[in-house]
Amino acid sequence: MLVCIRRNGISLKAAALGVDWTITPEMARQLTHNSITLQGNFDPARLHSSPETIKKMVTEMINRFGKDRYIANLGHGILPNIPVEKCRSLCTSRGRMESVEI
Repeated sequence: MLVCIRRNGISLKAAALGVDWTITPEMARQLTHNSITLQGNFDPARLHSSPETIKKMVTEMINRFGKDRYIANLGHGILPNIPVEKCRSLCTSRGRMESVEI
């Protein structure tokens, strides 16, 4: 079960916790005592950036969370006006899904 809530999510004993972009990776790890898989954190508005900038921001996000118990993803739903190539930049910069057809 993936839980996306604002407060006290760790007390629900979920397998993963979705985090939005308003919390730092370090704070998310600290609040969860690094005891749960975290998912998300990338601000969907950042997808308005260039593909190169998106890749840099995603790499930084992953480095800050660490590769253990982390699922790189958006911190909220995607905006309807985001071009497909920007979504592709997000997916391929995660080091996975490079052959995804969108």
